[in-house]
Amino acid sequence: QTTNSGASWMGRHPGGSYYGANFYGVDFLDPTNGWISGYNVVLATTNGGESWAARNTGLPVNQSWYDIDFFNSQTGWVCGSMGVARTVDGGLNWSSLFTPTGSNLRAVHFVDSDNGWAAGTGFLLKTTNGGVNWAYVMTPSNGMSWRDVVFLDPTNGWACGQKDLIIKTTNSGATWQLVTGTPMPTTLYLYSMCWPDAT
Repeated sequence: QTTNSGASWMGRHPGGSYYGANFYGVDFLDPTNGWISGYNVVLATTNGGESWAARNTGLPVNQSWYDIDFFNSQTGWVCGSMGVARTVDGGLNWSSLFTPTGSNLRAVHFVDSDNGWAAGTGFLLKTTNGGVNWAYVMTPSNGMSWRDVVFLDPTNGWACGQKDLIIKTTNSGATWQLVTGTPMPTTLYLYSMCWPDAT
């Protein structure tokens, strides 16, 4: 955690039985309320990470949850090796959602309670009904493994992943353009992004 724009950082580990656990995803709505996801676990905090509570009810067990995204204090999604799950009560209970792929999902991001995106090995997915249904999205480099997808609003978004690729859309994902990099014989990945504005 940082409170000075990244000049310094301090650890915020859940402790207890979670020492040594693998955590992959984090999402905070404000400085005090947030969630983290990892192997076989989702945790929530209401005090900026000073303490954490399990929020696993309804999630399939023995699975890796790679990313987590909350639209508000109640509605959120988590994705991983078992697809996508959704909560409407702050993570107290989760329900699994169908996705048209058996591959790992590495990132999930929603711009409102209906419109969202998921990224995985060789594909991007889009939903317009909160994750009930998903559709494949064509990208400039089909077959690439995408590790993160971020939207600032319903129209402007980016995805990044394998071979240092970044793609961008300005029309809600109808078309995508390569921002930087070209397919190269390399194993390098971009795993995460953060965009404060469209530029």
